[in-house]
Amino acid sequence: MSSPLRRGNRIYFRKAVPEDLRKILGKAEIKVSLRTSDIDAARPEFARLNALWEQRFQSLRRGVVKLTPKDIAALAGEFYKSMVDTNEDDPDPDGLRRGRAPLDGYLARSPSTRVVRAGKPEVADQLLERFAAGRRQEVADFLLDQGVQIADEQMDQVVAAVSQMVLAAQQRLIANSEGDYSADAVRDRLPEWIPPAERIAAPGEPVSKKYDILEIFDQMSRERRHAMSTRDRWRPII
Repeated sequence: MSSPLRRGNRIYFRKAVPEDLRKILGKAEIKVSLRTSDIDAARPEFARLNALWEQRFQSLRRGVVKLTPKDIAALAGEFYKSMVDTNEDDPDPDGLRRGRAPLDGYLARSPSTRVVRAGKPEVADQLLERFAAGRRQEVADFLLDQGVQIADEQMDQVVAAVSQMVLAAQQRLIANSEGDYSADAVRDRLPEWIPPAERIAAPGEPVSKKYDILEIFDQMSRERRHAMSTRDRWRPII
């Protein structure tokens, strides 16, 4: 396994995308900041990301998957958690989050958001269409980063679910910016996302593939309700 890469004061995770997946992902390399300048502190996160991307590559090789309503809610939840976790330390650095919330309310079809087309309505409609197209592309990129390929007919459902979670994340971060870091009720009700490559057939179901030791460990770990920190610590060792 490769090691964390230092560039100046930053340390990065870098991993080559396998040749057969480069066209799907649209890139030849994964590069992520490990958000530390301490090489020893970076190693556990590097190992976690290395295992995670191996898992995602396996998932992508499964091709198009059909998502259940629970899958869609779980994936949208992953988007929510990523957005909140990335920004909660400094939730509104430029003071623009509150101004963006109405646009997210529009995409989430929030009943509390009403669109008033002042001036030239056609210009307003073009801007809203551009914003919606941007969200759709954002979701498409997010799915690939999760190792998921879905059929076109399911994309509208996923975009709608993610849009609702983006609005919830904006509201959470606005509350954070006002000093409210109380328990996150949204996070508590989200189902766990289980990537396709991790799924093992239940008793009586046909087994479509052979499973490696990491997949079996992950299944056992979920059943025993191990903390994510426990899984992340043992995965590189296994």
